[in-house]
Amino acid sequence: MGTYDRYDDYDTFENTEYYSEQTNRRVTVTQEATQMNAVVDEVKWGKVLVINGQDFSAFSADQCQGVSTGDTVTFKYKHNIGKNGKSYQNIQGKVKVLGKGSGGQSQGSTGSQAAVQTAPPVELPPHYMTSPRYLTLKKTFPVAIDHPDRSIIRQNAGNQATALLAPAIKASDTPDDILEKWKYLVDFIESYTSGDIDALAAEAAMKELNEVE
Repeated sequence: MGTYDRYDDYDTFENTEYYSEQTNRRVTVTQEATQMNAVVDEVKWGKVLVINGQDFSAFSADQCQGVSTGDTVTFKYKHNIGKNGKSYQNIQGKVKVLGKGSGGQSQGSTGSQAAVQTAPPVELPPHYMTSPRYLTLKKTFPVAIDHPDRSIIRQNAGNQATALLAPAIKASDTPDDILEKWKYLVDFIESYTSGDIDALAAEAAMKELNEVE
């Protein structure tokens, strides 16, 4: 199973990009920022807010300027997975202080502590899973037409078709003849190795069974 690594440790944009060593391609996971309203348990290094045991990290300390332990704050964040597989909650924009600690309130505060929100999981693209916390590719058979493994299967089918066709080419064959035969072999090999033939056979058998009933 391939492992997919993030390009960056932190992502402050809407898209999270992963890289697949198996298919040599990028996988992009899109998510929207989540609103957080909560009381800060601790401030670390001037740019990390600890809330309900979770770290919410800012790119710059300026984003958390004026925030102290015990303050009621509001901000937006995005949940991402780093190259090491660790989950991060990245603060978007500046953190606004609604009320100071020890019961102090600023203008616009409701005077009550807002409920802490749990970071939502990243929405993964089809055929992917986290195991554990690493984005990996699910292995299925038959292989779905939109599964990333299809590109590998098709490439292998092309190589096998070339090897089979090369010694069988006749002097009278035109380039179009050769290409047509090659495409036929590629389609057949891909259908067989991907399980398409099995899926079609099962579908036909099920249709026939339903007609009998």
